[in-house]
Amino acid sequence: MLNREILQQHNKLNLLNTISLRIMPLLAAQADFDGYIGISIDEIKEKGYMTKRLVPAAIDALLNVGLLRQDEDGKLYNLFSYNTDVNKKGFYYINLFKVFDQDIFKSMYNSRIKLLFYILTAKIPGTWHSVSVEKLYRNKTVKSKLALEIFENFDDLMGNLIPLIDGFIEVKLGREATTLTKKSPNLKE
Repeated sequence: MLNREILQQHNKLNLLNTISLRIMPLLAAQADFDGYIGISIDEIKEKGYMTKRLVPAAIDALLNVGLLRQDEDGKLYNLFSYNTDVNKKGFYYINLFKVFDQDIFKSMYNSRIKLLFYILTAKIPGTWHSVSVEKLYRNKTVKSKLALEIFENFDDLMGNLIPLIDGFIEVKLGREATTLTKKSPNLKE
């Protein structure tokens, strides 16, 4: 499981490169109860999340941001996964969905992964989340803090949201609640 609170720390996520973001779910899936990551660098390279030569840099970035730690023996420990607790109630983790192992996720870039993490952490997955689109990109109409500080304009946001809709999420628009899915005609228009 991915720790919801950590995925909401945009200041940390903004310091990570695409490859580091891509392998976070993989490393969470491979972590045991104490966080030890039971997969080698060579095994990570074979999973197809990135060019093999970029794996060490991705691991270093996660170490530098404090999302991984390394012991004196060189073993890696995950600090962004969550072990479920029968006594704890509430929305505190994100499931390791199948999409994290699929090519659609493995080919995503930085902004799209952050948008996906935002969507997954905003509300319990499977429930509708309401947000003003204007709060998701830089613009002159929103004076308060943006929900995301990564999209330069509406077109940039849509360029990242539409592929998510075309892949595996659904979006309802306006009061009429028009639902957009990958089956929607003219989705890219």
